[in-house]
Amino acid sequence: MPSGENKSDRSAWLGLIFHLLVVLALSSCATTPWTSLVEGEPKNVVETSYMSFISSQDVCRPGWDAEVEIRWTSSVRNFSVSGYCRMLAPAYLKFIASNPLGQPIRIIATNGKVYRDIDTVERSAVTGELRSWAEYHDLPLNLVSRTWVDWLGGRSSSPVDKIAEIRLDSKNRGAWLSMAGADSEAIEEYILFDWENGKIIERILLDESDQRFATLAYLEWQESDQCLYPVALSIDGFSFGGKVDLRFTDIRQSGFEPVDFNVDIPVGFKRTWLP
Repeated sequence: MPSGENKSDRSAWLGLIFHLLVVLALSSCATTPWTSLVEGEPKNVVETSYMSFISSQDVCRPGWDAEVEIRWTSSVRNFSVSGYCRMLAPAYLKFIASNPLGQPIRIIATNGKVYRDIDTVERSAVTGELRSWAEYHDLPLNLVSRTWVDWLGGRSSSPVDKIAEIRLDSKNRGAWLSMAGADSEAIEEYILFDWENGKIIERILLDESDQRFATLAYLEWQESDQCLYPVALSIDGFSFGGKVDLRFTDIRQSGFEPVDFNVDIPVGFKRTWLP
């Protein structure tokens, strides 16, 4: 924490960092990282490996939790926060940031449609729809309907028949899969897939205007009960520069239920509803 900041400053930055994480509201104009089209037998090899990767996810529980450190770096300011997070596919997430004494200072939870943000420093709580939050902050609306827990977990819910085309990576790290949406032929994301080791290396996310708004890179992995989880993840592509780095520790598969993501507002807190 930079010196000279008070508790309100800390809480405000916690909210900024977490919302950047949750909605991944980034933009990018980076050059295309793929080259020639993969066809014929090489294409079959990549598709077969991808199908095996999808099947391997069946051994993973849909829920997991971990300790997480989030670092925001930019030419203007650096910031970091640590806390506890839990996730449940397709879009449940809860994050609790605590002070050095272990007392929670920020609790944010969502089921993928509605979120609740409790600030214990300001004694306030905001509840609202993610779609409204995205509109209010001028963010891509299709974010709220995506399986973004897959993004944090290095997984994919898209079947092989949603691969529109396959191209080689310009740095020979694998193959780029152009993934169409569940209910359309429009490309929603590009996945850099390591077909030799059966895991995702990077993914580029697109908004509803087919513009790139986030690039996620999975830097390190950990196996837990035969299931792979990313332990180091970077998110960049900010139009104004900067990057978010996440490091997960003590990753555990868990049998969470949706009710485990409910957050009650303490008595006496100011309540705000964002319709």
